[in-house]
Amino acid sequence: MTTLKSKLPYLFVCKRNFFILVLLLLATQYMISYLLKSSKDELTRIMLSLNLLTLIFCLLLLVISLITCVVPYLIFLFKKRILEKDPNEKRDIIKIFFDNVCYSAGFVPVTIRIEKLRLPAMGHIRVCLIFKTVGASEDIYLNKEHRTKGRKVHTVIEGSRRIWLNNTNDHAIACSFIYFEDMFHVFSLPYREQESMGIFTIPQRRERGAVEAMPKHTESPVVKILDNRTVPAELLNYKRFEAGDNPRRIIWSVYARSRELMVRLPDVVNPYVSHITLIPIMQDHLNADQARPLRTLLLDHYKEQIRSILDALHRSGLTVTFRGDAQSNSPYPVGDYETQLYRISILDFSSARRAKEMLEKFMAGKSQYTVPLVLFSSLADAAEILQAASHGLADTRFVWVKSSHCMDGAKKKSSKARARNLLVYDVAGPMEQALGSVNGRRLRRQILRNEREMTQALSRLPSKVIEI
Repeated sequence: MTTLKSKLPYLFVCKRNFFILVLLLLATQYMISYLLKSSKDELTRIMLSLNLLTLIFCLLLLVISLITCVVPYLIFLFKKRILEKDPNEKRDIIKIFFDNVCYSAGFVPVTIRIEKLRLPAMGHIRVCLIFKTVGASEDIYLNKEHRTKGRKVHTVIEGSRRIWLNNTNDHAIACSFIYFEDMFHVFSLPYREQESMGIFTIPQRRERGAVEAMPKHTESPVVKILDNRTVPAELLNYKRFEAGDNPRRIIWSVYARSRELMVRLPDVVNPYVSHITLIPIMQDHLNADQARPLRTLLLDHYKEQIRSILDALHRSGLTVTFRGDAQSNSPYPVGDYETQLYRISILDFSSARRAKEMLEKFMAGKSQYTVPLVLFSSLADAAEILQAASHGLADTRFVWVKSSHCMDGAKKKSSKARARNLLVYDVAGPMEQALGSVNGRRLRRQILRNEREMTQALSRLPSKVIEI
């Protein structure tokens, strides 16, 4: 809910230089009143003259700033709100242009255009976009002016900039502000306009090698997506060698690459499987909201791993269906693949979601031609995942995205590093900053403890759970 306190930073009219001038005016007025009461010698008359010049200069500066700011603002209101006859032009004053509707998380180029308006002679115009997810964007200065070509010739001002959207999400624009400012940065007159557009950022692409498609006869025809440290591009009809397994089923090619003994499961006839369904479990068993920055980074890492699995399955020629919590179609004009990426982008952890309920809902409408691949993170409840994996179907496979892999890249600063930072400023990365807070360190300990419990619980089902 938008409150008056949240609107104040965007609606403030007087800038910092205004208060500096006001303090200077008050100090000058005090000095003039003091000098008028003192003795009338030569030095006093010189100081009085200097203070009067300072007072006149400050007042003149305030008047010029106010005129150069107010006049373009009134012209804008008169042209766009009174003289404009086109209702679309009255409603859509600020025209926002993105090259695409989806970008990878990071810098996103945007162009702002206002038609039938000129640049102020002694000032400038800037625009600030207010997103529902990340708040205010960087200022976009409209510093270009040109005339359109065609039957209706009019002046257009525009400006471009790359704004920073580092989180993977649907970034809908709530509103935008136009600021008319003078050249001395004393006043800033805002105009607010409601917006109904936006873009969505998708997880970063993680390149993985193409994987082999499923065979004609297999017990579990699902593609195995493993981390690069283990065995990539293999099938899920393998498992680790255990006591009692037939040594003739050992796959020595896998052992040569990973130094792990893997055996092939017995084949059964199941040639009717047509596609794979990805089911992400968005459970937050650890109440990660207490460390919001770390939670956001872990969520982005989880989304990147989901996309990497989705891309690997697509490259293998398999038909993939994504079943997230939000099954609504994308509000943007995109294709089927981009719609799946949009559903990944809007995923979010929640303590109210339960893994068992999500799987039961899927299994109720499951087709015999669908093989489920369930993904879960280290924030999920180990007992619920074990229960779901134990009572799941024979062809259901679980992929565990370990959050500790995302946190391992952050180095803990030693006492020598802290002492060196007193002399040389070292900018910490986002993960280092998130783990540097008290809540971040507490959440990290909880995640590591939960991963140990999850490893112990899921060790009973080694053939059903993949760790990445």
